[in-house]
Amino acid sequence: DQQDRITSLQKKLSDMHEKNQKYMGEISRLQEERFANMQKSNSESHSQLLALQEEKRTQMLEINELKMKAAGQAHQIKMLEQEKEITEKSLTAAAEAKVEAEKAKAEAEKAASDAKAQMDAAGSSEANVRSELKEALAACETLKAKAAGYESEVTELRQSKEQHQGELQEHKKAAEGL
Repeated sequence: DQQDRITSLQKKLSDMHEKNQKYMGEISRLQEERFANMQKSNSESHSQLLALQEEKRTQMLEINELKMKAAGQAHQIKMLEQEKEITEKSLTAAAEAKVEAEKAKAEAEKAASDAKAQMDAAGSSEANVRSELKEALAACETLKAKAAGYESEVTELRQSKEQHQGELQEHKKAAEGL
C-alpha cells in the first residue's frame, strides 16, 4: 500500500512537473510575444515620430516661404504707393502747366488783339499788321499744341495712376489673403 502511495505521489509529482513545464513554456512564449509586441510598438512609435518630425520640417519650410512672399508683397505695395504719389505729383504739375499754357494762350490772343487795335489806331501798313498777326497766330498755334501735349500727358498720367491703383488694390488683396 505504501508503494502504491509512493507511485501515486510520484505520478502526481510527474504530472505537476509536466504541467509546470507547460505553464513555464506558455509564460515564456507569452513573454516573448509581449517583448515582440513592445518592440513592434516601439518601432511604430519611432516611425511615427520621424514622420511627424519630417512633416513639421516641411510645414516650417512652407511657413518661411509664405513669410517671404508676404514680405515681398508688402514691399511691392510700398513701391506702388510711392509710384502712386509720384504719379499724383506729376498730374498736379501737368495740370498746373496746362493752366499756365492756357494763360499764355489767352495773353497771346490778347496781344494779337491789342496789336491789331494798335495798328488800326496807328494806321500801320497792312503788311506789318498781317505779319504781326501771323506771328501772333503762330504763337497761338504753338501754345495750342503745347496745351494739347499737356492734355495728352495729363490723360496718360491719369491712366497710369488708375492702373497703379488697380495693381495696388490687387497686391493689398493678395497680402490680406496671406
